[in-house]
Amino acid sequence: MAWRDYQESIAQFFRELGCEAAVEAQVRGARASHKIDVWVTFRRFGLHHKWVIECKDWRTRVPKEKVIALKGVVDDVGADRGILVAESGFQSGARQAASFTNVALLTPAELRNLARADFLSGLLEKIESRMADLYQRFENLLTVDDEGGYYFNRGRYSILETGLKRARLGRFPVLIGVTAPPRDEGILAKDLRDLVEKAAQAIDEIEQWIETQEQTIHRNAG
Repeated sequence: MAWRDYQESIAQFFRELGCEAAVEAQVRGARASHKIDVWVTFRRFGLHHKWVIECKDWRTRVPKEKVIALKGVVDDVGADRGILVAESGFQSGARQAASFTNVALLTPAELRNLARADFLSGLLEKIESRMADLYQRFENLLTVDDEGGYYFNRGRYSILETGLKRARLGRFPVLIGVTAPPRDEGILAKDLRDLVEKAAQAIDEIEQWIETQEQTIHRNAG
């Protein structure tokens, strides 16, 4: 059952990236029902994505016929992308058949490098967009009179900003914040999923503090 372990290892990789990944999933398409080695689904920027992963733990290179078959499944189930993962690589005809399509041909090492980079970039872009909004709102605050809250939250912002830069380089664990005084303990993110969850929480807390200051300024101005 080594082939099943191979599929499960690929599925587990996507789970670590925060996706749902089902092994040997039965997926209904427009024309037929398909048994998919690894069916990956996730949400990004409010959109639902579906990927078909075909796993070939073969000793020989994969021929173009398998690429054509995968492309047909991807189209039938309405998936955004198909990925054919092969331990021993691909024949030249297979690579030609995949050219200019939404099917990627990757070894397991290539999959890990490219998919991790793709997910990391996409998720961090969303976080960084929120960070940019917070920065501008910090700049718009006209008064600082909350017993050090401004400096504490600006410090939290700076630590998170530095942590995101290190995360982009894949340097986990990364420091992304500190707990409130008097504890002042560092908050670490051990991987991408941990980073996304903890960074979102930190941003929410900073945003809540900013909203309180903005409301105070608005009341005083009135």
